[in-house]
Amino acid sequence: MKGCKSARVATSIFLAALFVALAACETETEGEKGISMYAAAQSGLIIRSEPTTESAKLGLIPYGSSLTVLEQAGDTTTILGRQGRWSKVEFQGIQGWVFGGFLSANAPPKLVKEDKCAPFKKCYAKCEELLAGPGYEMCMDECYPAWAGLEAACDPNLQ
Repeated sequence: MKGCKSARVATSIFLAALFVALAACETETEGEKGISMYAAAQSGLIIRSEPTTESAKLGLIPYGSSLTVLEQAGDTTTILGRQGRWSKVEFQGIQGWVFGGFLSANAPPKLVKEDKCAPFKKCYAKCEELLAGPGYEMCMDECYPAWAGLEAACDPNLQ
């Protein structure tokens, strides 16, 4: 009986020590890995040398890019209407600070580029129907405001 009790105590101590060791390793690994987040600033997220807007810029993280948050610092603050704390991150081998208000846990939606020529294309298609008729010139004159400054980019005859 005494031998069984000693074996149970020894086993319990061993399991407790193993649990503590595994928990310590897991915590250390999590700290080294960090948390995966995404840049949610549409114009790109500035990475800085220190957690202030006055510090040197190290680069620009493109919108939607994945990065690793290593730590956070300071109190919650507001920049450009967004609340957050400064986060130390790693992106493509560069470590620096970004404002956490422009980070997202999920990949942000893809940006849709606006077709600046859409109003002209619609108007131009309507005028093409009148190509053989007398109203073509007047129709194109009506389309001109949608076309001004975009001639080379929008005129199908110049592409």
